[in-house]
Amino acid sequence: KTFLTDNSNDRSIRGMLQIGNKLYVNSTRGDCILNLDNSSVSGTNICNNQGLAVMNDGDGFWAGGHGGKIVRFEPGKNRVDYPFDRLSDVTCFLPCSSGILAGTSNGLYKISIADKKVEPTRFLNTGIYYLYKNTRGIWACTTGGLFLIDEQGNTLARFLEPQSGIYFDRINHLYEDQNGDFWLATNGAGLIHWSAEKGVIRHFTESDGLSNSDIHAVYDDRMGYLWLPSNY
Repeated sequence: KTFLTDNSNDRSIRGMLQIGNKLYVNSTRGDCILNLDNSSVSGTNICNNQGLAVMNDGDGFWAGGHGGKIVRFEPGKNRVDYPFDRLSDVTCFLPCSSGILAGTSNGLYKISIADKKVEPTRFLNTGIYYLYKNTRGIWACTTGGLFLIDEQGNTLARFLEPQSGIYFDRINHLYEDQNGDFWLATNGAGLIHWSAEKGVIRHFTESDGLSNSDIHAVYDDRMGYLWLPSNY
């Protein structure tokens, strides 16, 4: 089944969130709500956001995009805009103990929900594309490799720097499997199966069957497969 394929309405989709039978779509042509039962589209530009990221917080969702826009929206209620006056693209969100962390094209920022403020952490000047939290801390997929950080943006460890022997422009996303290994989606180096203790376990490229070496994300399914959106 395909949606939003009308050539006159072409859009590059970067964020999707399903709530019930509704799919909230965050794209470069703005955001909209897609009814999965009848394929109808409504609520175009409810957040007025050229989107890159979307996250559910239980009651509503956060949307972030180009030009540093950050919006929180509750269905049926008013939206809340969070002022962010830096020329950064907002690429991902992660809940933390004192609010929301926002990864951007220029570092990590913390959103205070009570004060409606967006403030910088200590982790700046590096593009962040995905944030993931486990028992060790917060993992940041970035233009400078893979970082382990805390909520204040302090660097606890750094792995897979670009000069580590595997060429890539950035690490876009990761998936942690049941063994604690990471599967890393990269720009330019395909898929990397990696362990913090063992290092690189295996490196998958086009010679292994990938259609393209620019991989944007890694998702698992219930059948034990990984799904890799790529440039082809």
